[in-house]
Amino acid sequence: MESVLDRVIKQNTENVNLLKTKDYNIFSVLQIQSKEVLICRMIADLLNPRGQHGAGAEYLKIFLRDCLGMEKMDTKLADQAIVTAEYAIDDERRIDIVIEMGSYFLPIEVKIYAADQKSQCFDYYQYAKRRDAQAKVYYLTLDGHRPGKDSTSSGSQSVPEEDIVCLSFREHILNWLKACKSCENTGMVPILEQFIQNIEQISGYTSEKVRNMVIDELLKSGDSLRAGMQIADSINAAKAKLIYQVMEEFEKQLAGVAEKNHWTREKNSNWYEYKEQADEFFYKWYSTYPGINYIVNDAPMPDGKQLWFRVEVEHCLFAGFCVFDPNAESEEGHGDQVDEYDAATVKAVGHYLKISAADHKDWWATRWYLPAGEQKPNDSVPNFKIMNDAAIALADKECRSEFVSLCVRNIEEMVERVLAIPE
Repeated sequence: MESVLDRVIKQNTENVNLLKTKDYNIFSVLQIQSKEVLICRMIADLLNPRGQHGAGAEYLKIFLRDCLGMEKMDTKLADQAIVTAEYAIDDERRIDIVIEMGSYFLPIEVKIYAADQKSQCFDYYQYAKRRDAQAKVYYLTLDGHRPGKDSTSSGSQSVPEEDIVCLSFREHILNWLKACKSCENTGMVPILEQFIQNIEQISGYTSEKVRNMVIDELLKSGDSLRAGMQIADSINAAKAKLIYQVMEEFEKQLAGVAEKNHWTREKNSNWYEYKEQADEFFYKWYSTYPGINYIVNDAPMPDGKQLWFRVEVEHCLFAGFCVFDPNAESEEGHGDQVDEYDAATVKAVGHYLKISAADHKDWWATRWYLPAGEQKPNDSVPNFKIMNDAAIALADKECRSEFVSLCVRNIEEMVERVLAIPE
């Protein structure tokens, strides 16, 4: 007898085949499906009453009502709104989208794959409050998660929890775009449909057809509903276990690379180790940063610091070199990452790694996304937060082994290119 899971798998396969035969989609053709800056520009133009869409303030009014919950606002203000993409503020920071209407200042920070910068939301909040005493920060991500503490705080100060409003592409933006299709300027409908299809793809949106089928199956009996509830309760644990299995495979296949380069598997600090951090909390917080650490023994750092090679999952999978201080004390335990390099550390890193100062970001001397070693994530990079196709494929043991093997080969090439230690 065909189970509900069998039927869902069959339907998903049909959907994938259907996508392959869909009409021309400019976002896919230009490979800008998840390009944060370009997606923001598209959203900003749709929100702009003077945007090229020709709908006036209609799209903005729907957004204010349905996404920001501003039903009681005088909608006449929207007609005169100023919408700016990449809004420049202090210290060369840029807010992705800002809506200014009368006394309202509405900052929207958009995160697709990029990580938060230190004190980013905090700085945006402080700036916005100077413009609008009632200001909040609107934080738009694929799945609606909250920003990390590093982003919402600075020293002992932090943004009040109620002043961070989380939005998601999967729910808020999709519903907004679908509502925009009902506006009078029908010439925009094909563009909106392509944008909707693109957002559905990058956000992991479950098609309405499959979702309705699953709902009907679950409600056929008490046993079916109970089974569905058990599956729902276990799904985050299953996804976290997949991260664990991927990291296990990396540890196994990197053994030869570590031996060849005189790396030691770091086991004293357990600094964001996958064996402890690949758990369900990965899906409850911004990230738990599960990873694998290796000490680069042939590259001693000043003051007892260590150069590490690390494979990590933030949302996406990447690898690179970073600096760690095993003698420092931190809230996480013994040892601490080195975010700001002093002159001696900069000199040592420059001696052992063929990189530029621009490669340094937080504690990373340099890093690249896996499997191909590119500087920015694309569809081939597993994203374990939204569980894109690249991540889901790793549930298959053979696929997982082949994927890690490809990553390790590219890691070897990158290490040979970057590491400047003489043999």
